[in-house]
Amino acid sequence: MYEDRGENLSFLHKYDPACSTTPIDSWGHPVKDPEEMSGSERLRKQIKLKRRQNTAKRELAREQRSETDNERFTKSSPKPTKADLGEVKPPVVMPVENPKDHMRNAFLEFAALTIAIQDVTQTMCKTF
Repeated sequence: MYEDRGENLSFLHKYDPACSTTPIDSWGHPVKDPEEMSGSERLRKQIKLKRRQNTAKRELAREQRSETDNERFTKSSPKPTKADLGEVKPPVVMPVENPKDHMRNAFLEFAALTIAIQDVTQTMCKTF
């Protein structure tokens, strides 16, 4: 004996498209034609359609922007650096055998950095 508890048991009924001319949604309710829809249902459907179109437009614009950004970055060739031109003289580092060699190498690196910073500062001051 069946007791009606008000539950939706439409999942028990298998939908056979050959038996019916009206399509049925996942809850077992017949799907209405756009002409039979109420005004609010039509409005919801239009809003969903517009949202899908807007997201598609945004994705297309994003792809186009990324393509133009990639072209912009790949087309420009960087200006050769002073190291590429051979204008920078790296410090000559000695092989380390005792603590004095460590101190000498550290001082040479410090001196090279100080000279490079001084050169950059002078060129920046000259251009402005």
